[in-house]
Amino acid sequence: MGKLSMFGITLEGNRTVYFPGDFIKGQVLIQVTEPMKMKAIKIKFVGRAYVHWSETHTTGSGENQRTETRHYSATENLFEQTVIVHGEGANEQTKLPQGQHVFPFQYQLPAPLPSSYEAFFRQHWIH
Repeated sequence: MGKLSMFGITLEGNRTVYFPGDFIKGQVLIQVTEPMKMKAIKIKFVGRAYVHWSETHTTGSGENQRTETRHYSATENLFEQTVIVHGEGANEQTKLPQGQHVFPFQYQLPAPLPSSYEAFFRQHWIH
């Protein structure tokens, strides 16, 4: 086993949904078995939007009837931000002493952000 024996991230509260302008708060938990040199401990916050839907189209009739399903999707990067929770991050090195360490962090979600929506919708046509 290397110098790093435990690494974890805990979030404050029991929230699973966040809104634009909300703060995401928590702690980085690290335990090292011997002193460890490093430049920084960083957390990268990334927000992405993803949408997907399908449309079914039927053409012709009788024996010439064909059904085709078209899939549409898109992804958009909304934000990407790195937060340094320990160290300088540049060319400077720091030494993390042996033991358990707790580094608090917080990140405010930017505004505006799209709302979150998840649903299943099926459209039926009766002829």
